[in-house]
Amino acid sequence: MVMLYLVVIWIGMAGKIYGQNMPEEIIIDKGIYSTDIYGGVRFLHGAHVLEFGIVCSVCHHTWDQDENILPDKCTKCHMVKDTEKISLRDAYMNNCRGCHGRLKVEGKPSGPTRCNECHRKNKRMR
Repeated sequence: MVMLYLVVIWIGMAGKIYGQNMPEEIIIDKGIYSTDIYGGVRFLHGAHVLEFGIVCSVCHHTWDQDENILPDKCTKCHMVKDTEKISLRDAYMNNCRGCHGRLKVEGKPSGPTRCNECHRKNKRMR
């Protein structure tokens, strides 16, 4: 009972800390990939923040964390054709799969690291 109470308090505090507009889930659409083999990825944003304790700046590295201003979407910078910036696909792969891979190597609980563990494989229309 005490644990449930602490979780409810933490979630309430997180709403204040992270703002009320934090999405629980984000679908990373397949439109960012050059192939139609794989579908979009369901990213559990709330779980990464609240349960796993990932700080905002890990993904939102250009956001000053002003709770009155929503962070830009990754596409704002990473979809731009700029040789100085990493592509959107590579940004996701490096951040998501890279973190999961590091945790796995360290012997810690980790998320998926193989393509079909995140992406639903689409049937190709010929």
